[in-house]
Amino acid sequence: MDENEYFPIDIQVKDNWRFSQVAFLVDRDDFISDIAYRRTKLKVPADLIPRNRIDYWSELTGEFDVPHSGFNVISTKLLHRYPIIEQFILDMLKKYNKSTQFHNVIKNALLSGIITEDDLPFVSAHLRMIDQEEYARMYIAGIYIPTEMALILTPETRLEDVTKAYKKYFRNYSQSYKRHLLENYGAKTPKTMPSIRDARRWYWSHKWGEGYASIAHKEIMNNNPNINPADLSDTVRIKSGQIRKAILRYQSSLKASSFK
Repeated sequence: MDENEYFPIDIQVKDNWRFSQVAFLVDRDDFISDIAYRRTKLKVPADLIPRNRIDYWSELTGEFDVPHSGFNVISTKLLHRYPIIEQFILDMLKKYNKSTQFHNVIKNALLSGIITEDDLPFVSAHLRMIDQEEYARMYIAGIYIPTEMALILTPETRLEDVTKAYKKYFRNYSQSYKRHLLENYGAKTPKTMPSIRDARRWYWSHKWGEGYASIAHKEIMNNNPNINPADLSDTVRIKSGQIRKAILRYQSSLKASSFK
């Protein structure tokens, strides 16, 4: 195919930003040259291939010139088009520094000359499990929800895509995870208490056998050593009640964050 006979790719995309991502690739002179050259080598028909026939056409065999390994001798072999097409797409992704999400953009630019919404990157920011093998081990152990996810970005990612991915995908994942723990293990994600550090310290003091009143007395004297002795008894009583509630809440949070 002569490069001068090359017609612009038909970009059927509504969003201007997404349209530009395609146009700034397929309208490059070097991209046009690469497509025209490869169409000739693949013997793509001059009127190109209907989109609904691409997969069928790609699986057909054709006679292609291939060099012998280690020699400059060219021979003709009957080969499937599919691996040749895929290798070309990979070469183009590498050459033009595009992510694999542009796979179908290049494929349809090559074969059909039409790019639609379906060919564009599904999302430029998405979630992915950190370790597939670790997830498999957790699944075998009976823990079916992975607890670590990564937010994957591409060169085309915008800040709004990151925000959207967090709100749409991670938030749903997080809620599903918490719901799973509650339904299957009776567990809840503990909420941070306002006095978490104090509650933890009191919890361990009580666990080691110290009574609420004793803990309260120490707290009061450490914070207000000049307290009026006449007020000490009532202050200890009130503080003891506060400490008891804090310890009970801490114990409740421990149970909520543990599997049955």
